[in-house]
Amino acid sequence: MKQKLSRIVPILFVASLVLAPIISISRSAPEVPNGPYVDKVLIFKMTDQDKVVSMIESGEMDAWDYWFTKEEALAAARASAQVNVLEVSSTYDDLLLNPVATREGFNPFTIAEVREALNWIIDRKYLAEEIINGRGIPRWTVFRTMAPDYVRNIVFMKDLEAKYAYDFEKGKEAISRALADAGCEYVAGKWYYGGNPIVLKFLIRVGDERTPIGDYIASQLEKVGFTVERRYGTSGDASRLVWQADPREGTFHLYTGGWIATAITAYDDGDPEFFFNNQYAAGRILSYWSQPEEFANLLRKLAIGNYTTMQERNTLIQQVAEACLENSFRLFLVDMVSAWPMTKNLEIVPYDLYGGLVWRYTLAGMKLKDQVGGTLRIGNRYVLEGDAFNPIGGTNWLYDRIALDPVYDTGVWPHPFTGLYMPVRTNFIVNTAGPTGTLDVPSDAITFSVPDDNWVTVATGTTATSKVTFNYILGKWHDGTPMTMADVMSSIAIIFETVSEESPLYDPDAASVSPALLTYIQKLKGIKVLNSTAMEVYIDYWHVDETYIAAQALSFPASPWQLNEVMKAAVAAKEAAFGLSYANEWGVEWLDLARGPSLGILKKHFDRLKAENYIPAFLSQWVTEQEASSGYSAIGNWYSRYGMFLISNGPFMMTKVDPTALQIELTAFREYPIKADYWAQFSTPKVPDVRVSGPEEIERRSEATFTVDTTYGGVGYTDVAVSAMLLSATGRPIQFPGVSASSTPGRFLIELTADETARMPPGAYTLRVIAVGQEAAIPVVKDFPFTAIAELSYFDREIRRIDSDLNSRYTSLSGQLEQINQRLDQLAGAVGNVNVSLVVGVLGLILGAVALYRSSKKS
Repeated sequence: MKQKLSRIVPILFVASLVLAPIISISRSAPEVPNGPYVDKVLIFKMTDQDKVVSMIESGEMDAWDYWFTKEEALAAARASAQVNVLEVSSTYDDLLLNPVATREGFNPFTIAEVREALNWIIDRKYLAEEIINGRGIPRWTVFRTMAPDYVRNIVFMKDLEAKYAYDFEKGKEAISRALADAGCEYVAGKWYYGGNPIVLKFLIRVGDERTPIGDYIASQLEKVGFTVERRYGTSGDASRLVWQADPREGTFHLYTGGWIATAITAYDDGDPEFFFNNQYAAGRILSYWSQPEEFANLLRKLAIGNYTTMQERNTLIQQVAEACLENSFRLFLVDMVSAWPMTKNLEIVPYDLYGGLVWRYTLAGMKLKDQVGGTLRIGNRYVLEGDAFNPIGGTNWLYDRIALDPVYDTGVWPHPFTGLYMPVRTNFIVNTAGPTGTLDVPSDAITFSVPDDNWVTVATGTTATSKVTFNYILGKWHDGTPMTMADVMSSIAIIFETVSEESPLYDPDAASVSPALLTYIQKLKGIKVLNSTAMEVYIDYWHVDETYIAAQALSFPASPWQLNEVMKAAVAAKEAAFGLSYANEWGVEWLDLARGPSLGILKKHFDRLKAENYIPAFLSQWVTEQEASSGYSAIGNWYSRYGMFLISNGPFMMTKVDPTALQIELTAFREYPIKADYWAQFSTPKVPDVRVSGPEEIERRSEATFTVDTTYGGVGYTDVAVSAMLLSATGRPIQFPGVSASSTPGRFLIELTADETARMPPGAYTLRVIAVGQEAAIPVVKDFPFTAIAELSYFDREIRRIDSDLNSRYTSLSGQLEQINQRLDQLAGAVGNVNVSLVVGVLGLILGAVALYRSSKKS
């Protein structure tokens, strides 16, 4: 996505004309630039998916950073000679419930048994197969059906799904019992409380599959006896009614939510706490309602990695999955295979196995065919429609992250194919004594003290579970100033200042946007700065994978330290707030670095700090007066040029924001320390092809063998884990046979013993094979149907086969004898009648013997 233009001076141009008749001019390939391949990205609002294909074909749009929800639009894209479609498991839908007692009316979702029973009245298979036209996978648990954690615990997950499978009458009965116990009355098919009908306000999102999903759930609730008020709304309505409004006002009881995983993760320790006990995911609900203490502790235990073995972790995963369904404050409904359209004029397209085209580094690695440079035109469902841009407690909407993620860089990020953390701007070495041992923290290590607003030396005898040595690839900020260790230390300090409740800058949304920040300040034991680019971080955190320890221990700066101080000054004066919650509570601006009234507030505080050449005390040992002055001047110049304060360090700079036209312009940052071609390695995941073969019928009490062949590029692929399960005709798991590798590369055998087949009643079965490559963590699932037959059926079938074989042989022999008889008739004139009659008599005896045999067999 980058371009480098070569300049040819006039004298060289003249020389080339003179020499043209006698030499050929060689043209070298354009140099790979630092930063992205393209020069610019224009992100604009485009909501009409019916126009997507025509806009890509005409060159008005290179990619649509959303997915098709209309089958006809997807079909048109697949049929187009100019459109490519990337299909990955990106998005998923859920149902958020408001469990807070409302000031008016009775809210049945305050009752845990009612929330749990909703699982039985929703047919998730119907949602996946009918409403989403087969492009969905029914989902019950907080762990995605394609996630490594789900696959590791597949036996338990399938049993849990069977427990909560669709059973409308069971769900209706459970709801009726709970409502009756709460004093409600069922009259003429409707539920009442205090003489008034129980009304559910259902906010149903418009514009995608969540509309028919919401209508279906509303109809099911009406069948139970609730009065449902369907309110159809946009993302703006959702923000206002679900996340901003006081839930006690009863602005909603149910909401059809939608999520996207922008990066695959090998371990989802933090997901349950995020979805079930986090301010960002739950809005203001958690301000007035708390999860049961035992449940909250269970979520926290997983989030902080409080386990010592993989088996203990798997047990914790199972406990959390079941507890989330029992609580059902949020119900997961369906995982979707999302189709992302783009032009075939793209030569390189890096992507994530979950995130698809919204992976953080997709735009950095996208390359237009046969050129370096150019402009990418990216359509986006929503652009600049309300949420604020700031790196502390700002927006986390998908539509905003599409523009912001390429601007803000990271130290480490999940590998887009494996989900394990890989270095980006920070190399790391992990040393751990975990899970049960400890390391001594050096006496000269420091930590941040909120009361002192400064660094303090750690207490003597401090220990930690793990030590991570980081070496930062700092580079430059977008304003041209060098990144320094002062920026790193500022990024650590601001975490403590905004996430610690005792801090005057505390903001609940800061920890909500990234729950890992809370774990960071709770587990950090000390920091030792080694030099201008390296430090040791001591942390009481252990994980089964060392890259996750590194990710938890790392803080990578998002803004220059001077800009952090400007933001802090505006918030300390309560003229703006980092997050939406305090912005509403204080009645001030949600701090935005790119647009709106926040800019004037920030400019006022910037001018004051610049005039003072302000250096906070906690950074004084890492900053000189000249460095501070240069940094303030660069920020001022940036603001004068671009009219905003959004300055960071990613492969793109945000250079234009147009709230009227609803467009954002990103410009390549050519001093980015990573070249564009680095990201090409993430354009072809090694997802194995899987083929299952075996008998279509097996006899009970006999052995049976199935073969699984895994290949990549047509060659046997061995770096893959294969597991299997036997499903009954109803789809319920009944056995989990073992899998063994054969001597053939990429071949695995599933062998059922006579004892195993003896436990299988006659009928239809499915062998489900799950294969996960080590270089691409997405599971490949293949089903092989077969029939188990009883022993007597087997013998009867064999008798029929033998009978058929004998009939065939008899018919063949009769034909041959008839031919011989005809031949003898021809010879009758040449041979004496006596000799012929003798031969015919012998043949008659043979045919009689055959007939006698057949007659005795059938009796």
